[in-house]
Amino acid sequence: MMISERGSPRHAARLLRMRQKAVALLERPVKSELQSRSTALAATAPASRAWRRSLPASPLPLALTLLFAQSLAIALTGVASAALHGPIGKAAAVDQEVGIAFAAAGVFALLRGSIAAIDLRRRSDSLPVLLKTLGALGLAELAALGATALLLGTGESGLRGEILRAASTWLASSAAMVAALHALAAGQAERAAREGRLAKQIVVVGSDAPAADFIAAAQSCKDHLSVKGYFDERQKTTKGLLGGVPFVGGLDQLADYVREEGIDEVVIALPWSAEARITSVVDRLGHLPTPIRLAPEPVLWRAGFGAASRDLLAVMPVLRDKPISDWDLFVKNLVDRFLGSLALLVALPSMTMIALLIRLDSPGPVFFRQKRLGFNGHPFEVFKFRTMTVSGDPRNGLRQASRFDWRVTRVGAFLRRTSLDELPQLLNVLRGEMSLVGPRPHPMWTRASELWPEEGDRPIESIVAGYAARHRVRPGITGWAQVCGHRGETETVAKMMLRVEHDLHYIDNWSLWFDVKIMVLTLVTVIGGRNAY
Repeated sequence: MMISERGSPRHAARLLRMRQKAVALLERPVKSELQSRSTALAATAPASRAWRRSLPASPLPLALTLLFAQSLAIALTGVASAALHGPIGKAAAVDQEVGIAFAAAGVFALLRGSIAAIDLRRRSDSLPVLLKTLGALGLAELAALGATALLLGTGESGLRGEILRAASTWLASSAAMVAALHALAAGQAERAAREGRLAKQIVVVGSDAPAADFIAAAQSCKDHLSVKGYFDERQKTTKGLLGGVPFVGGLDQLADYVREEGIDEVVIALPWSAEARITSVVDRLGHLPTPIRLAPEPVLWRAGFGAASRDLLAVMPVLRDKPISDWDLFVKNLVDRFLGSLALLVALPSMTMIALLIRLDSPGPVFFRQKRLGFNGHPFEVFKFRTMTVSGDPRNGLRQASRFDWRVTRVGAFLRRTSLDELPQLLNVLRGEMSLVGPRPHPMWTRASELWPEEGDRPIESIVAGYAARHRVRPGITGWAQVCGHRGETETVAKMMLRVEHDLHYIDNWSLWFDVKIMVLTLVTVIGGRNAY
């Protein structure tokens, strides 16, 4: 069973449910003032400034800066409180004082990191975020107080009192610093939002009434929305402005524009009854991680849709969301770089020995390099230890290895069986082209005939639904499909479908713990050599 629903009866049923929701929305009280507002906004052209394209469209850098500043403030106020009250300095070494303070800052960063993905573009989230931040601070300093008690003991009542006074001073001073930094960051975010520097960059698909109504409503949200252009799949030639928004091109140009311009979201503004056209747009963006939303039909705007919401996109139906949030992606990249560096350091002696054995076993280079499709459909060069004889035929590079393949060398057979040939891909991880865990990168296959001659010269995506969606995340050295036994040759369509199904399951259910689980299972399953040859 395929996880992907695009183009399926389930997908059509989903669109039908959206239409039913629209009927329900019509029963809400109509806000007549929206009509006059929409009429005025339709004549308002957006201010297009070239310099805005170079400014950040995500609040993540500001959130990370705030997290670092707050953590540093907690550590410094902890050291200052210990020095001010003295008993910790008398009973413990200075390095212990500093260690406890910075350990508490680290615990705070981990706890605060779980809410760092809060969108600073929403001013209404400022107070809830501050309260959660202070809660994380309290837990971190409570842990520090417990560590201090273990190190110093609590036998002397005078010492207990001094420790509590130092802890109280630390909590009060650090809370004040954290709150001040939060207020400063919130002010910076609000100022940047007013200038449009935190606005999401979006494009619209459609040029009829739904598109015009959405663009008109978006003009009132310039602090967090910037419509860069619109696309019309029925016409590829230059068209006029739509509510002040320029025409960019047809659907053939949509995916490239979204990828190259760093578009944050795509809004499909087509009639909800045009299910085939909507599905076609979603399919064309299948390999991109960009969220796709469906704009309301004109009758919903007249019924007051979104008038009470400060975030217009948040109340619109989501056809496909971003697989991994900006914050989670930052954490995943951080883990990849740290563990990748550590693994490369540990594996370096073994890699040196493997390189020597390859050179002694057969003539040719130590490394095998090949173009593969990666994140966002971008090609990159993957590194592996060479496990086959050198051939002058470039087609052999795209041909999958099979059992008892004559091209595999003696050393190569051992490397493939133990997956040691994948070790050089740690370099791809450090270069940011791959992740430790993710769908395995496939060669530059585009046509079914390259894998299954009997299927004819058709696109692989037309046979294996969701194949392109694997590129919505970075490819990995290991993945869910591999630890479940779906590795090696995919000589049949059924095997490829199973592999893609597991890849999509990983993308749809990603979490850091899922990555840890896969890495542990890799040591048990993949290195065991099942289905590797």
